[in-house]
Amino acid sequence: MTRLGRHATVVARVARVARVVALVVTSAHPVGAHETPTLALHVDVSRTGEVVLQQLAGPRTLVALDAPRGCEPIGDTRTTRVDTARDLPARFRCSESGLRGAWVATGLGSHAQALAVRAEGATRGTWTVLAASPSFTLVSAKSEVSGSSESFDALPAIAAGASHVAHGLDHLAIVALLVVRAPGLLAALVPLLGFTLAHAVTLGLAALGHPIMPARLAESLVAVSIVLATRLEPEETLARRSTTAATFGLVHGVAFREGAAPLLLHGHAPLATLAAFHAGIEVVQVAAALAIAVLLAAAQTREGFAQRLRSSVVTLAGAYGVALVFARLAGAFGVR
Repeated sequence: MTRLGRHATVVARVARVARVVALVVTSAHPVGAHETPTLALHVDVSRTGEVVLQQLAGPRTLVALDAPRGCEPIGDTRTTRVDTARDLPARFRCSESGLRGAWVATGLGSHAQALAVRAEGATRGTWTVLAASPSFTLVSAKSEVSGSSESFDALPAIAAGASHVAHGLDHLAIVALLVVRAPGLLAALVPLLGFTLAHAVTLGLAALGHPIMPARLAESLVAVSIVLATRLEPEETLARRSTTAATFGLVHGVAFREGAAPLLLHGHAPLATLAAFHAGIEVVQVAAALAIAVLLAAAQTREGFAQRLRSSVVTLAGAYGVALVFARLAGAFGVR
């Protein structure tokens, strides 16, 4: 076989493998995977204990909300369990103990699904309900039903940010590449911080209705960013690495706007929510970076093993990025 023939055979095999990987990624990680299913609810509480739940934004989801004891359905509402896909708006009459009871959501997925709740009227507050913390209480034991003070709990937003990274393979791929392609830990942590800050800027702008690019384009560019991250060189200056990472963050922030918009727009403290969300992102990023750095340090004890480990991470992340590019483009053009 001639050299040209051998090259053609290799190219054909690589193309077949890429097609298979792209099909797998398309089914497991479709376009819109950044778009967290988030349902925003508005709760109006009257001074007489009447509670009205209405949907503010977000897709119809298979989430059920169980009213606490002491809250009885009224009007067209028939049961104490509200199916958010078909039973909204829902009305309840709650006693004082019912107002202080816990509303419990069921059906929230363990991965990146949330219920954003905002209460107004005789009691005010915002809550982010996740599978890990599926309940909220309209009135605390120390509050009066007629009070008007608003509370902000940062922990749910931090948890949502941490979940965003922990369950986002594309995000983890960027983190891994920034570490393995850096000459040291500091050269990885500073760009990671730039990535997070840029992510916060574009996510905030997109949530307020001012995206810097269409979400579908951002989805494709997220995949491209993974491929480009494999080309980072350890010899690059810290400033250049940070600028590159921040550019990636700008794109990733836009891609996640559909999932985070209800969380940011329907709370009384959107800036605090945005900051808490990205604090959760940064915590998981730093933890992942430290774990990779420790693994690389341990690999230094065996000659050549650390370099092989770095090369393996780059190869796997690059293959995933290429497959994701095919998957996103296929989804953009309606190819199945």
